[in-house]
Amino acid sequence: DTSGTIKLVPGGTGIAASDQCTVNLSTNYGTFPHVVVSPANSASQVLGVYAAANALSTFVIGFTTAGTSGVTYTYNYFVAQ
Repeated sequence: DTSGTIKLVPGGTGIAASDQCTVNLSTNYGTFPHVVVSPANSASQVLGVYAAANALSTFVIGFTTAGTSGVTYTYNYFVAQ
């Protein structure tokens, strides 16, 4: 995997600003990869998205602002060594 689109739809109550999901890549990189994430819809722009590689084949997407239950947040990602 070098790129893709992720849709997150939080559910329930108590949604917090924090890590939201872990993305598993099909490629095992030699070192932690560099990950770039960009909002792909208007709802996604206000959450302060971040991405961080936490292993050789996974990365985390998180929000600095809490999301809203039932809203679809869409992001494009690009991964490089």
